[in-house]
Amino acid sequence: MKRAVILIVVLVLVAAVVAAVVLFRKDPPVNVVLVVFDTCRADHLGCYGHTTASTPTVDRLAAEGLLFERAYAQVPLTLPGHTTLFTGTYPEFHRIRDNASYTIPDEQVTLAEILGQNGYTTAAFIGAFPLDGRFNLDQGFDTYDGHFPRDSERPAGLLNRAVEEWIGVQSGTGPYFIFLHYFDPHLRYLPPPPFSERFEDAPYDGEIAYADFCLGEITEKLETICPRERTLWIFTSDHGESLWDHGERYHGIFLYDSTLRVPMIWSFPERIAPNQRTPAVVQLVDVMPTLLEFLGIDAPACVQGSSLMPLLRDASESVGPGRSHAETYFARLRYGWSGLRSLRTDRWLYVAAPREELYDLNADPGQTQNVIDEHADAANALRKRLAADLQQFSAPPEEPRPVSQIDPETEARLLSLGYLGRVSNTINDPGLEDSLFTGPDPKDRIGTMVHVESGRRHMDEQDWSRAEEELRRALAIAPNLVETRDLLARALQRQERFLEASEVWRGLAGDYPDDPLYHMWLAQSLEKAGRESEALEAYRRSIPLVPDPSAVQTELTLALARMGRMSEYATERRRLLEMDPLPPQLLNHLSLSLIEAGFPREGISLFEECIVRFPEDPDAYNALAWELIDSGEDVARGVELAERAVVLDPTERAFLDTRGWGYLKLGRAEEAVVELRRAAEGTFVPDIAHHLALACLEAGKPEEARDQLHRIIDESPDYPRIDEVRVLLSRL
Repeated sequence: MKRAVILIVVLVLVAAVVAAVVLFRKDPPVNVVLVVFDTCRADHLGCYGHTTASTPTVDRLAAEGLLFERAYAQVPLTLPGHTTLFTGTYPEFHRIRDNASYTIPDEQVTLAEILGQNGYTTAAFIGAFPLDGRFNLDQGFDTYDGHFPRDSERPAGLLNRAVEEWIGVQSGTGPYFIFLHYFDPHLRYLPPPPFSERFEDAPYDGEIAYADFCLGEITEKLETICPRERTLWIFTSDHGESLWDHGERYHGIFLYDSTLRVPMIWSFPERIAPNQRTPAVVQLVDVMPTLLEFLGIDAPACVQGSSLMPLLRDASESVGPGRSHAETYFARLRYGWSGLRSLRTDRWLYVAAPREELYDLNADPGQTQNVIDEHADAANALRKRLAADLQQFSAPPEEPRPVSQIDPETEARLLSLGYLGRVSNTINDPGLEDSLFTGPDPKDRIGTMVHVESGRRHMDEQDWSRAEEELRRALAIAPNLVETRDLLARALQRQERFLEASEVWRGLAGDYPDDPLYHMWLAQSLEKAGRESEALEAYRRSIPLVPDPSAVQTELTLALARMGRMSEYATERRRLLEMDPLPPQLLNHLSLSLIEAGFPREGISLFEECIVRFPEDPDAYNALAWELIDSGEDVARGVELAERAVVLDPTERAFLDTRGWGYLKLGRAEEAVVELRRAAEGTFVPDIAHHLALACLEAGKPEEARDQLHRIIDESPDYPRIDEVRVLLSRL
């Protein structure tokens, strides 16, 4: 009997050793594909129980691996969420509080850096501007494909094209670490056909379905370098979306499950059993330490998350602290309201706010009944636990602090993605953490967002007067709401009420005297109102307020040209060209604006200057090419320049469009059709469709031309050249 017991013990030990060897062996190396669907609620995926979802690719990953039922983000915003994901640290340590308002310090150690040091080829393909390389998330990536020369986002189909081109030039054997960032579920919800028709009443779900479809396509292509049997797939999101839960339409303000609960799936058939689910409370901060342990790589000492390896071995295990905490400074920085912190356990959600909240998740999974008065003891314990966590995970005073500097281009791009509100000038205040709960409780102000969102919707519809009406209603409730005043000024400008708009900008500039953007926008309104001297004064007032004055100097130079003050223009132009650094996009902007203002020779001269200064910048070549081709001044040279732009960036559709337009102008209709068909792939662009239709007509392809013209009428009825389209169609 004793020998039998010993034999059993030995067998158990051998089995454990074998399991450990299988789980941790390093050879052959494991490829890693990390997929993030930005802004994706877990409960809007089929594998998480959403019955009307169309997510077969994600569902298949879940069926082949481990699904975490209760995974949570630490911040409901893109850049802070990804910083947590890629550093394994809490936001109170890395202190990235907002999108595009901070640059991640070089001292932060990222997942890509560690994997690169361990022999991985690292590549990232980015879906939108909040993760642009300028914010330093590109640390450690051999390839960081996040080029957005015009748009602030690119749809999943175009992202896939970039991935496919990268796959085509890979000659090594890996291992590979690939990060795919699909931004499509983020507002605004505009899925392409056929998803727009299938999800007409649920466009958010349509965007998720489209991203899932594209993920399925690229999964097959990745098999060529990342065979399924040697590739770990991790699927998650950076945060969710409120969809009007608790009065919030999007995300950033509140810390309820609608914006914090995210999908998390790990799939690797050889080491992770299929069809597993775990109810354990886990966090995005846990991904980095888990992955490093999975690969047998030591995590740096600064990593704060918990490894989930026990759960990957056995989904019934318990692991980590069993709680998740989160924060948001969004309302504090953008609206002047209080920020929030939260702590979530199996049973409770505690929210630290001017008026604290406590929710019993067993009885109230939707977090609709605040029971803090009935459960004071539980609230007190969670309050103390949250304070202890903050003390444990906050960065020491000597840790490098990320610095915020937001320029006009960044602000405009954020606005185009739906991030309303101006970032407060307290963002760089070392005492920001201590003032998180300054301002009104967001629960007491969220009603204003109904009017703000309505106003914004009317602005999207170009109904400026109704937008003004809704924004004024919001200001009647919260008169100091910065973002609402900002939008109101824009609505007034759209109605050409520039003097009224300038008074709104003047008020904002007075409230934020160190903010150069308000002075510049004041200057632009005053210029259009005919107050030239006041406008120039406002332009000049903003120049010393920015570390790099080249953007404001560009606007001042252009304003002088528009005013016909050519002697002063020449002086400021010379001053601008002497600035170092002078970004190429500013010269391009000035050149185009001068052409539009009636100074074509001056604009072309500056384009030539830009090409000399920045011979590797494709935008300069393309912009000059378009002007030479479209004006007919020198079509042959324009085509040469367009071809150079395409060589520098073969994926940019605008460059293909320019080259195709040039071929057509040179009478090379067949080549134009081929080029413009390539440009037309992806999200529908009416200008490209129009050019393709003209090329098809010239090449004797009337049916294809008719299809393109009909599509313009159907999908872009407000296209500025719609009358020309209708005339062309009537002749077919």
